[in-house]
Amino acid sequence: MPQLGLHETLDAREILTAKNLSVTKAATMSGLVQCKELKAILKAEADKGKQHILQLQELLTSGSQEEGKKS
Repeated sequence: MPQLGLHETLDAREILTAKNLSVTKAATMSGLVQCKELKAILKAEADKGKQHILQLQELLTSGSQEEGKKS
């Protein structure tokens, strides 16, 4: 796994924060809407967002481990 630079790490953390907010909102709203189609879209968005969060966390973890090996 390639090492992330400082700017890339900061960008990934910013994206992770925004994705967490997006997933939380989609999951919350899916419980409140009546339209089945909209509910399905929000659920799909929350599910996909969770996958993205896991990928970002893995990238940040492996990138910081690489950084630790260099020090």
